[in-house]
Amino acid sequence: MKRQGNKVRWLSSYAIGLLADQAYYLSLSWYAANLTSDPVIVGAVMGIGSLPRALLLLPGGILADRFGAKQVASLASALKALILFGAFFGAAQPNSPTLAGLTITAVLVGALDAIFLPAVQSMPWVITTPSQVPMVQKQFSVVQRCGVVLGPTLAGLMLADWTTAAVYGAIGACFALSAVILRTVAACDTSHEPDPASIKGTLDALFHLIKRPAPRAMLTLVAIAELVCSGAFSTGITLLTDSRGWGAAALGVLVAIYGAGSIGGASAALLYKGQRTLRAISGICMALMGTALVFVALAPSLELTAAGICLSGLGAGAVSTFLTASYLGEIEPGEGGRSMAILSLASFGTASISSFICGAIAQSWGASSIFIVFGLSLIAIATWAARCKALCIQV
Repeated sequence: MKRQGNKVRWLSSYAIGLLADQAYYLSLSWYAANLTSDPVIVGAVMGIGSLPRALLLLPGGILADRFGAKQVASLASALKALILFGAFFGAAQPNSPTLAGLTITAVLVGALDAIFLPAVQSMPWVITTPSQVPMVQKQFSVVQRCGVVLGPTLAGLMLADWTTAAVYGAIGACFALSAVILRTVAACDTSHEPDPASIKGTLDALFHLIKRPAPRAMLTLVAIAELVCSGAFSTGITLLTDSRGWGAAALGVLVAIYGAGSIGGASAALLYKGQRTLRAISGICMALMGTALVFVALAPSLELTAAGICLSGLGAGAVSTFLTASYLGEIEPGEGGRSMAILSLASFGTASISSFICGAIAQSWGASSIFIVFGLSLIAIATWAARCKALCIQV
């Protein structure tokens, strides 16, 4: 019962924090797009905000292993709340927001995200038994996808009707609530409490993982999939919606539809009882994602665009859940923070690059071209995944 209660509190805290994160990053791209007509600048604001998250993920994993995942995650969430409350007061001033203000806030939130993510994601080793970690991770993936649905939907509604100050205040309150709930989680397995004397070097942990074919292949696929998804469904979908004049509410709905598809994919992975190999599933899912993205670029209406986005989310949710759960099976409990930091670096660390790429593609060929380029790239990598011997493991 103790483990079950801890798991519920941990998942609840993460879900609330994820709602705030999704709302924040969507509002950031929307406010930036409304302050400038240059898509490169919009991509730069998003990319600069993501850069500290990429640079500090590994140090964040070290902090989680050294001082305890719960302590580090709850403190980072509380500090994000303070920053958003500061943005709330700043947005109440005349001529706000500004591009400079958006960028500064994005850098600070991105830096704290780098500390928060590996800490909160390494908590399964503390709240449950090692044999249950992969299953808990699948449950985590479903909750994560639910947040991707609800966060943008709420953000779209808020951006359409609320003032900037009210949006920031609501997001800050969610971060604060997440930190409070996380503090109530208790360790069920004291053998995995922080022990500074036993922690290996981060580079040693990194080399230990990447020299093994299976984790290396998984990290590669996660990096490529997230490079596409983070750009296409943050900067890319914002630029596409803006270029077609669909408005903020439509933006929130489209991103939420992507999230709905990803929930379906993650749920299917959770319930999956088949005997296919990871390479077969990865190839099928990523090919589906790529084809759907090309369809989004060519779709003549909002409804058909939404259908393509939903299919892309279905493939993304399934492949992400299978890859992450398989990756966790390769990790030793004592290296949870750093190992999850490496995974987070592969997934979230590509966001800064992706945002810049989206801005450059949109400026050169238009917003629709983002989805064509990314879609064809995914189809190509799906062919490689389907032939990769390192992924020939049962899932």
